[in-house]
Amino acid sequence: MRLLFICFTFFILSNTHAAFPDKPIKIIVPFPAGGTNDVLARKLAYFMEANLKQNFIIENKPGGNGILGVELVAKAPADGYTLLFNSSAMVATQAINPSLQYDTLRDFTPISEGMSIEGYLMLVSSNSPYNSLKDLLNVAQSKPDLLSYGSPGIGGSQHFLAESLSHESGVKLVHVPYKGIPDMITAAIREDVTFIFVNPLLAMPQIKSGKLKALAAVGKDTKRLSSTPDVPAISETVNGFHWVGSRFGLFAPAKTPEYIITILQRAAIKAIKDADFKNFLIKGGFIPVGSTSQEYINAIQGDLKRYKTIVKISNIQAE
Repeated sequence: MRLLFICFTFFILSNTHAAFPDKPIKIIVPFPAGGTNDVLARKLAYFMEANLKQNFIIENKPGGNGILGVELVAKAPADGYTLLFNSSAMVATQAINPSLQYDTLRDFTPISEGMSIEGYLMLVSSNSPYNSLKDLLNVAQSKPDLLSYGSPGIGGSQHFLAESLSHESGVKLVHVPYKGIPDMITAAIREDVTFIFVNPLLAMPQIKSGKLKALAAVGKDTKRLSSTPDVPAISETVNGFHWVGSRFGLFAPAKTPEYIITILQRAAIKAIKDADFKNFLIKGGFIPVGSTSQEYINAIQGDLKRYKTIVKISNIQAE
């Protein structure tokens, strides 16, 4: 009788596990539609749908520099049906504001790092008088507080990148945060700010249309970007300058069952390995990753340490 009970219990658990997912999965993007996070999340969801034979729904929940959407997922049921797609901005915000209601590794289980940005392009309006990074820095040195840069918000990769440039080059730059990347790009076109940093995927359409021009590029090393080899690296003007990098990936609420994390992780990695998706990422200036959960955790721990160092050096303050 006892053996029969054990077999029945195993049968029930096995079938419960096999059932996931049996309804649509929602991915929260804590930034406006049209930005980098949104574009990547939708592309990843498209390929994961095919792998899991289930619909994915993308919901944009901007607000509080990405904090609103993050907190929504942190409080969601840990059943695998509400996920978060976010960038390193999530970790950077935590480095700036330790009093946040969420902790990346306490309140979430990282599923997989999908991709990282190869680098950013430093863009100015096509009407800008600056035609090189050297021109821009020369003016910034002679006229402090004259030049400004836009970012999608305090604590984002672009914010940290510009502050690192300010520190390494010894110039003072004014930070103007916006509600998202689309607003930031519009501001640069209108010359409301002097320059912005944008990844090649979103930058190239603006460059090809003649609205913006690239002065410099920056990646994880000091070399030029493979996607824009004609654009000088920042390190060619600011000796040794490099960037901490920016990751994008999928998260589930903490305490989500391990078997669900495994199913989602395998589907995400399979999606990243798809030739069409890989080509899309590489052409857009991204590096396909497709990590395990533990690899993603290790990367986040290292990023948090580096971001805290930049916050201290640049005296970055939360809003």
